Amino acid sequence: VQIWQVSEKRLVKRLSGHTNVVRDVNVSSNGAWLVSGSEDATVKCWSMPNGSDLIWTATVESGVAAVSFFSHSQLVAVGLFSGKILILNASTGSQIHQLQGHQGCVQSLVFTHGGQTLVSSSDDCTLKFWDIGSIVTEHHVQESADDVLASDGHISSVSSVVISPDEQWIISGSMDGGVHFWDTKSGRLYCRLKGSNELGMSSCL
Repeated sequence: VQIWQVSEKRLVKRLSGHTNVVRDVNVSSNGAWLVSGSEDATVKCWSMPNGSDLIWTATVESGVAAVSFFSHSQLVAVGLFSGKILILNASTGSQIHQLQGHQGCVQSLVFTHGGQTLVSSSDDCTLKFWDIGSIVTEHHVQESADDVLASDGHISSVSSVVISPDEQWIISGSMDGGVHFWDTKSGRLYCRLKGSNELGMSSCL
């Protein structure tokens, strides 16, 4: 993992520790932590802004493809090759909850800004909208944490998912080259954009 000073285009620090490909990194909203997920089946949390200290390492059951901080930085969502999603305590790395439902690798994760919903995308060609309000407010498991709305529409692996700043839209990008716009509240597909026959690996706003 490398940290760069953007304005000066200068490498600040290299973070060593992972023993395989690092698939995803994410910075907490308060700028205090950086989390990295790797194919070596570990998640690491580092102090920012320069990554001077390794805060914790969590070892999980399979390779990690996606990591995402909850908007208020208390939680980290981790997407696994196995299709499971783990919810970790951002301060300690301890597991709080596990979400199951995807039939393929979880490629991307995003929390709504209010933090009540986690959206995941997967190699199984679906998005899932998870109600995690009880985890966020109480930091322990209740039944509502497993409430899930599944949305189909892509015909290939959904490699990325982002949320619009106004939270009206979830935008997903697929390996079939398509970009889909979904209504955040209902989970329904609003429109499809098909602009390329090339692989769609990432999307951003």
